[in-house]
Amino acid sequence: MAEALASYKEEIQAINITFAAYETSDRPNFYDHYEHYTGSLPYGPYATNDIIGGRLITRSTIQNNVTGLISVFKDTISTTGIPTTSLRINGIAANVTHSRVGNHVGSNAVLPAWRDSLYWLNVDIGIEAAASREKIHQIQAQVNAFQDQFKVLTPGGGSYMNEATFDNPTWDEDYYGENYDQLLEVKLSYDPNFVLYAHRSVGSDLMTVASDGRLYKDL
Repeated sequence: MAEALASYKEEIQAINITFAAYETSDRPNFYDHYEHYTGSLPYGPYATNDIIGGRLITRSTIQNNVTGLISVFKDTISTTGIPTTSLRINGIAANVTHSRVGNHVGSNAVLPAWRDSLYWLNVDIGIEAAASREKIHQIQAQVNAFQDQFKVLTPGGGSYMNEATFDNPTWDEDYYGENYDQLLEVKLSYDPNFVLYAHRSVGSDLMTVASDGRLYKDL
């Protein structure tokens, strides 16, 4: 592993970035690897009570505005009122460009912002099991604010909806992009009565959830 990462380490050091910690190791199997780096088996270290937001970070953002990105990182981790142990920021890299996967623009319904992304960024805050409704709403508002800050840095981009805020007012633009209108046509063609419904799914804004939880279609 050290040999595989050697060139990466050299490049990081060449731009005067100092590692706070650096460790490589080889494990005989995935279980041992997971236990060493993650621990807390069999349930893992992560609480199920958290609120997550996120944004796809584009290559152009890294190339042209990395200073702005780092500034938002710093603002996020220094937000008052949030214990540092409750706040987590992480990025997951994936190359899903058209040239990499072998398709072209419009060939499927994948959010176009994925094709230009360098990685997807998550920001989440853990919630105490006994947290009050007021506290949960406060944290939800804060995560939305975090997500909006990263949105400013990635104009025309989007978010991976499965790991983004559920009450984002621009969800259709951010989670489906330019595909939304065409996807809505497909939805109305095959399911005009909305037998299938999910919060923030295509066409969900044509439905209303009543105060008693019942769902009805807007006329």
